[in-house]
Amino acid sequence: MFGAINHVTPATVDQGKPRLRPMTVVRWGGESYFATETCSDKVSQMTSNQLVEFILPLREDEGKGYVRVECVAELVEDEKMRSALLDGLGFVKKLWTGSGDPSLTVVRLVPRVYGYMKPGELGSIRVSGR
Repeated sequence: MFGAINHVTPATVDQGKPRLRPMTVVRWGGESYFATETCSDKVSQMTSNQLVEFILPLREDEGKGYVRVECVAELVEDEKMRSALLDGLGFVKKLWTGSGDPSLTVVRLVPRVYGYMKPGELGSIRVSGR
């Protein structure tokens, strides 16, 4: 289901209203992360409200499904982790000068609840995370 690089649609909250955007979430060491510009709206939204939910669409033959994950967003300050992520992910490394670049924000998405609908089925299941 989750690959190393996942194109998802996360939702944040901005002044009580949901905000959606397409993003890339990467799996690294069993955790989910994304990198973004420090000045982006999503960073200020996640600083104000750490709850984030994203959906990963699934497709199998003619059937469609999804994985929906409710998360807590944590800013990653650990220099070693930031550096490892940039070194391991070529497309991220091309966007910033290095792990100490002030315009880089790295966010860990810590799952709380998962929802899953198998492609081609109508019902979904909900499972608590950590």
